[in-house]
Amino acid sequence: MPLHHLEHFLIQPQNLEETAAWWCDVLGLEEGPHPDFGFPVKWLYIGDCDVVHMTTGGPNVSDARKS
Repeated sequence: MPLHHLEHFLIQPQNLEETAAWWCDVLGLEEGPHPDFGFPVKWLYIGDCDVVHMTTGGPNVSDARKS
């Protein structure tokens, strides 16, 4: 069931790749462009609007994200 509207928010999963794939496969979001923050991120879009930002969290958080 694809989403049609979602307010902007940040998710910090332990497994960035698997979590982003779930949002895309199950909810119909699409991965799109994002700035280079110096640590891994994924921005997911509904149409032209970036609605979900993801970066690795938990014990796998990058050193760049901690500072």
